Amino acid sequence: MFSDNQRIGVACCVFGALFIALGILTLFDRGFLIIGNILFISGVPLILGVQRTAKFFFKRTKVVGTACFFLGILLILVRWPVFGCLIESFGFLNLFGPFASFVLLFLRNAPVVGPFFKLPIFSTLEKSVKKLSKTTELSLDLV
Repeated sequence: MFSDNQRIGVACCVFGALFIALGILTLFDRGFLIIGNILFISGVPLILGVQRTAKFFFKRTKVVGTACFFLGILLILVRWPVFGCLIESFGFLNLFGPFASFVLLFLRNAPVVGPFFKLPIFSTLEKSVKKLSKTTELSLDLV
């Protein structure tokens, strides 16, 4: 189903998300945030491929999300981690917001953590992410 590169890419994205969460939990520790961003950014091309990743990030409708995402990473690098995380989060939601309902559906059906993600707070969160996101379609629009 998945190639070896895609499995490595998923692992990089998961570990990147964990390092970013750890960086936020340790009061915006710059080292954790940078490692998390590097892992996440290296994982996406491994999952999608370089051409499809470039098409995804530099699509005309996603320019604002891409600019905010990379500006946030740049602000973290120049020692403004709180503002960087806020701007990066806005860009991340603009880029990957349409996939939130798909990810939430996957997590709700997971065996161990499924009941936790069926709580009403996650339904409210899903609705607000859909409103914030400009598009609500579930495809990558890469072709």
